[in-house]
Amino acid sequence: MNTLRKVFSFKSWAAFLTAPRYRTLHAIIITIALITHLSLHYATYIPALREPMANLPYVKLHVLHEAEFIMIIFYAAVVFRLTGGLIAVGLSAVSSIPFVLTPYIFGRAPRPGEIRDLAIQVAFILTMGAAISLLYESIARERDRRLELAEHLEAANRQLAALNHTIQANINRIYGDLRTTLVEQQKQLHTLPPGAMERFARFIQRVEEITGRS
Repeated sequence: MNTLRKVFSFKSWAAFLTAPRYRTLHAIIITIALITHLSLHYATYIPALREPMANLPYVKLHVLHEAEFIMIIFYAAVVFRLTGGLIAVGLSAVSSIPFVLTPYIFGRAPRPGEIRDLAIQVAFILTMGAAISLLYESIARERDRRLELAEHLEAANRQLAALNHTIQANINRIYGDLRTTLVEQQKQLHTLPPGAMERFARFIQRVEEITGRS
């Protein structure tokens, strides 16, 4: 169960999508996804495949094809950031040209406003893809800024800990030297009257209180 949670956890997927060592694999997946999407979408443009493909479920759902374009663009934006997203948008724009020219490919004259409507449809999808890429880039930059800030704070904490250790070591050394000196002086003052010895003992106790060693 713990293994499955690790595999399907958000952190695991985020690490898989953003780790540089997996970029080649993601590039291959994106390429295959784009080719597969275009092959299924434009298979109906081939006369021999037009009727068999038209009878398959969901093939005629242009909304589904549009969603696939957006998913591929978003995938590229997550892995390759803004550059990847915009490249995917550009490839989608080029691959959408046959869709805009559908009437001519099917050998018929376009209906009034048909080319315009198809172009608007493609432009809307591409705009959504570009907007998603820009939005994710903004989020990713904010995440990078926070990670950088966290690293700086962690480095500062390490420096403060090292400084505190150095200060504490110096205090310990000073206290040790002072304690040694006081003990030596106490041994030398054993000939003093009892009152003087008591005052000296209180002095030592006060030094220990000040240094936090009592």
